[in-house]
Amino acid sequence: MTIPEQATEARQVSAADVGLLAREFRGQLLRRDDPGYDAAREIWNAMYDRHPALIAQCTGVADVVAMVNFARDGGWLPSVRGGGHGAPGYAVCDDDIMIDMSRLKGIRVDPGRRTARVGAGATWGDFDREAQLFGLAVPGGTVSTTGVAGLTLGGGYGWLTRKHGLTLDSLLSVDLVTADGSAITVSKDSDPELFWAIRGGGGNFGVVTSFEFRLHDVGPTVLGGTLAWPFDQAHDVLRTYRDYGIQTPENLGLSAYIMHAPAVAPFPAELWDQRALVIVACFNGPIEEGEAVLRPLRAAGRPALDLIGPISYTDQQQILEGTGAAQFGHRSHWKSGYIRNLTDEGIGEFVEQAGRATSKLTIAELSTIDGAPNRVDPEETSCAKRGGRWNHVQITCWDDPGEDEEQVAYARSVAGAMAAHYDGGVYVNFLDVVDQGQIPEAYGEGAWSRLRATKRRVDPANLFRRNQNIPPAAGDGSARPSPTD
Repeated sequence: MTIPEQATEARQVSAADVGLLAREFRGQLLRRDDPGYDAAREIWNAMYDRHPALIAQCTGVADVVAMVNFARDGGWLPSVRGGGHGAPGYAVCDDDIMIDMSRLKGIRVDPGRRTARVGAGATWGDFDREAQLFGLAVPGGTVSTTGVAGLTLGGGYGWLTRKHGLTLDSLLSVDLVTADGSAITVSKDSDPELFWAIRGGGGNFGVVTSFEFRLHDVGPTVLGGTLAWPFDQAHDVLRTYRDYGIQTPENLGLSAYIMHAPAVAPFPAELWDQRALVIVACFNGPIEEGEAVLRPLRAAGRPALDLIGPISYTDQQQILEGTGAAQFGHRSHWKSGYIRNLTDEGIGEFVEQAGRATSKLTIAELSTIDGAPNRVDPEETSCAKRGGRWNHVQITCWDDPGEDEEQVAYARSVAGAMAAHYDGGVYVNFLDVVDQGQIPEAYGEGAWSRLRATKRRVDPANLFRRNQNIPPAAGDGSARPSPTD
């Protein structure tokens, strides 16, 4: 008789370790049986139902330093959770240390200097609420529940991008805890190479505890909202959207989606639970000017819904929050690619692939991303791939674990079909776990080499590897592959 191999026992943090750590840690330390543990380990993508050995809910920089030292000295490989909205699920780990930043939500807006200091646990909803008191904002996503930290460090697109660039283009400095436990401020003046690397390199260089941003005049009222057409008009309207969008003023943000319309008002009953083309617009400027700018788009085809009107910027940031892309708790797999020239054939492929979706939670997106981001010198930040004019995002969402294989295969097949139309790179924040091999392509050869050299300087042992990982440059024997758990 063959004796089955015994499973390796999961590593645990002992009560004694927790007791010692608690002497210098002021936040909450949670193990598996502690109240609040299950809620703390939940993230946006339900595919990653993981159980950390310890969740450390930090309340300040000293807590983060304590946890980095504890992880490094104990041979742990920590994950770092900000908003928990990242599609690849890197924020949470199995049988390891999770550094939870969600309590660091402090925000201070200085309207005189037009800057803001934002804690790494804040969401864009938190940030926008404070900044909009003064009619100020930073380009920051299209969903208010997204975390400031992850979106910023990987790039950051939103309704204001065409006018004001990527989120990281408004970044002035960060407070960072490095792998050796040092708490430093990184800016263009203090460490230009590390500041270059952080702006696009994600969480590879340490744990960012706060961000300092330059703010821009926005709102508080913009002209925005939703337009919707039946799916059979998608080809024609998207051609108008393409030709129209790149000719409009850059203070107009535009995104087009193919999705199943929600079965609620104000969507008309004939669209309920039906596949539809939805375009969301945001014009940050005089309302009368915006009305004139948006008139050709509103006249395209025969829209079944037109909700364009004056709206607060904070409400604009919440328009998509009834969709699968915004809600926590669904299973999801993303694919993405930049498009420089959106041809009729590309539009046809986009519509055909979106029409194959079997889950009503799935969304196919084409966002207009030309303008300010593409005028930034590629050498200015490590987010060097800036030639795209549209960003295609396949946001495949579902609920039944039994559909995992089918839905992931569908998402990959969409990316395969659209690959012929991609040109100019991919957005690193949208790379999923299976895309680790694409990470160098997201930066380009020159930026990749610089990033790896900086990684070797500040994190030679690759402590921070649970991310879209940049391994240290060769020479120290530590550039091991990232985990894909």
